[in-house]
Amino acid sequence: MGLDIHHLYATHRQDPERFCPVDQFLSQMRPLESYFQQYDNEHLDWETMFAAHGLDHANYRSMLRTTLGRYTCFAFVDADSKGFNGPVRAVFSDEPRAKFRFMQRSRFRLPLPKSATKDALRVFGPFATVMKRETVVFFDEAGYQRGGASDAFYSEFMPDDLTCSRERVERIYDTMVPEARDGFRRQFLENWDRDRSFVLISW
Repeated sequence: MGLDIHHLYATHRQDPERFCPVDQFLSQMRPLESYFQQYDNEHLDWETMFAAHGLDHANYRSMLRTTLGRYTCFAFVDADSKGFNGPVRAVFSDEPRAKFRFMQRSRFRLPLPKSATKDALRVFGPFATVMKRETVVFFDEAGYQRGGASDAFYSEFMPDDLTCSRERVERIYDTMVPEARDGFRRQFLENWDRDRSFVLISW
């Protein structure tokens, strides 16, 4: 797990490797509405995966996502828990299932105390997927920052956040540790395009 901040330029040119779903951010992204496109995209089918274990996905939220080589792991907490508070309720990994359950071991070492995950449901094997039509914005890359945020950043910005507000991006700059600010200013503020720029936050 780590913090990645991407500065992106909206484009009308479709590229299946470069797009952001925006249905959850329509109000924030409204200034870029002219770049909205409908696109069929493969999604992880969390409803089906949770239902297979007698659970309702609506009662949970993803707290963290981490990758290791070609494998990905997600940890879920209760939907109403904030930040990193609350015990982990379920961990899904697409690592291969062991032939016998008692032999199952994960390559992942989550950055959480063992007490936070000791009672979690653990699911291994390929993720179920489903095709969905959604609103997306295709992009070209304009800048990138990895890490460099102070604690204040994590109290103000959520994982997988999206914005085209320069004011919010200036606030991100304010929450960077001093040694990261020069690079952030060059990658995000000095090359800001008011008609095309938006920022994706992932952690």
